[in-house]
Amino acid sequence: MEKKKFNLFTYLLDKRELSLTLLILIMCAVMSLTTETFFTALNIFNILKQAAITAVLACGLTFIISGGGIDLSMANNMCLSSVTLVMVYNATGSSLLALVWGVGLSAFIGAVNGFCITKLGLPAFIVTMGMSNICSGLGLVVTKGYPIAFSKDSLMFKIGQTSLGPIPWLVILIPVFTITGQFVLRKTVLGNRLQACGGNPVAASLSGLNVPNLKILTYTFGGMFAGFAAFMLAGRLNAGNPSAAGTLGMDAICATVVGGTSMAGGGGTVIGSMVGAILMQLIKNALLQYEVNTYWQTTVIGLVLIAVCALDLVSRKVGEKGLK
Repeated sequence: MEKKKFNLFTYLLDKRELSLTLLILIMCAVMSLTTETFFTALNIFNILKQAAITAVLACGLTFIISGGGIDLSMANNMCLSSVTLVMVYNATGSSLLALVWGVGLSAFIGAVNGFCITKLGLPAFIVTMGMSNICSGLGLVVTKGYPIAFSKDSLMFKIGQTSLGPIPWLVILIPVFTITGQFVLRKTVLGNRLQACGGNPVAASLSGLNVPNLKILTYTFGGMFAGFAAFMLAGRLNAGNPSAAGTLGMDAICATVVGGTSMAGGGGTVIGSMVGAILMQLIKNALLQYEVNTYWQTTVIGLVLIAVCALDLVSRKVGEKGLK
């Protein structure tokens, strides 16, 4: 039997977390040598704090995309939960109730998306895009378009605005959600079943799995992560803001795909999505460091997404040739 030749290109694409980490280190080294303000504790923590919310959304999207779906409503789902959990806190004075409400509402929205897609047979793209508009509109209705402030005694404020020693709480939460998500997706029976449904739903169904219910569960998990991100977002902004979505949804999708989760479903890595989120924010910071117009940020992120999808396609074709 002929020994398969080692291909560094396909190896690095397969080990996406490693290749992205190397890219991040190279970018950091270059910017440290070419700028005066990049390699400072203030700037590094700022990058990580801005990446934290994207990373949590990307964790949720990893479940959805690896399960064979897509969710365009994550960012506005998060914003709606953010403003309503602040309203719950202001009415009750309980950060715990606010957190439970936010996670529960976002999980419910995710479940509704999953139900419409799997039980009603509606296209995921249309359902989640419509849900995104619904969440955005409801957020504006309940707030009349204005941010809602809350007390500095709340847990949201402490998480979003304070630190544990020199490390901001938002940064600390990145590995907490990443490790939890990676464990559930890769080390549990449930996670394996979710990925099986995304990889080959017909085979999964023939093996006795309830594919529709499992797919609803992936959207529900994604919604739960959006709820936690909503709690973090409120703390980060020191208010519940119905218009805070911005490019967070696209950034999260890009981070998930860049991180190694296949858009075809069946394979995903939460750790890769987290590293992808940091890379997305690092690219934005690099553009600011080099005084590039901020309007180019979205353009560059879109180019990165297309480039990664193209690399995945090339990698699969190279892998198929290697197996022949």
